[in-house]
Amino acid sequence: MAKALQNAFQAQAIVAKQRCLKPFIGTAVHCFFLRYEQEVGVFYAEASEGIRIPAYCSLRSTPIHERNTYTPGQMLWFHVTGLSEKDREVCFILSRTTERLVDELFRLQGSTVHCVNRISGARSLVQTEKRIPKAHIVFTANELKERVIVRYGK
Repeated sequence: MAKALQNAFQAQAIVAKQRCLKPFIGTAVHCFFLRYEQEVGVFYAEASEGIRIPAYCSLRSTPIHERNTYTPGQMLWFHVTGLSEKDREVCFILSRTTERLVDELFRLQGSTVHCVNRISGARSLVQTEKRIPKAHIVFTANELKERVIVRYGK
């Protein structure tokens, strides 16, 4: 009876944590690299001030030029693509290859753009209606280690 009650409480805690973390899906989070486990990068994501969430990024969701190059302690921006449960803990599923990561990095700096096309590790083509500061373009290009081409107009 006690074991069943304990499992029920753990299940409720997991559901509550999933409910709290669901708004982060589709956003960019700053992550701290820990190690590789079976071709999966293990990170801690800074969800909010002082709150660290375990996160995982498969090699498939990592640009080719970045695979197996992360060092422990390295900080990177990732796009949260979903939630997963591992070892009775809710975790983020991350990606550095999505077009949405480009949009989110610009949004974090206050610019509104739409990534039209992206070849991760090579270039990103973004569309915007207004001029954006060069510092925003340089930050995004340096973070993604790729060229960012900006087209203005509708």
